[in-house]
Amino acid sequence: MRLLTYNIREGGIGRADVIAEVIDAARPDVVALQEARNPAVVERIAQIAGFPYWGSRGLHSTGFLSRVPVIAHELILNAVEQSAQLSRAPLLAPLGEPRAKVENEQPRQPVAE
Repeated sequence: MRLLTYNIREGGIGRADVIAEVIDAARPDVVALQEARNPAVVERIAQIAGFPYWGSRGLHSTGFLSRVPVIAHELILNAVEQSAQLSRAPLLAPLGEPRAKVENEQPRQPVAE
């Protein structure tokens, strides 16, 4: 299974075609997206690049694309409240493959003073 992580910057707005082209060229089975705040853009990327399964939630920074069936997906919202190291909710997406899952977690970036 090929896994790709990709920070699509600023929700990928206005760049869905180019992002999909880059993803398609890598030929991944699963893509973990960062800054995927706009579900409509993630859906468009999925359509262009040929991913039948995708997920994103408005205003949250993680999303995914998958060619492998996804059993379910959820943002673990309480993880942000429990950890000072996280700035966004981790995404958990168990896949239809035995014992396979994708976890995508973004560490909090230090703030320059």
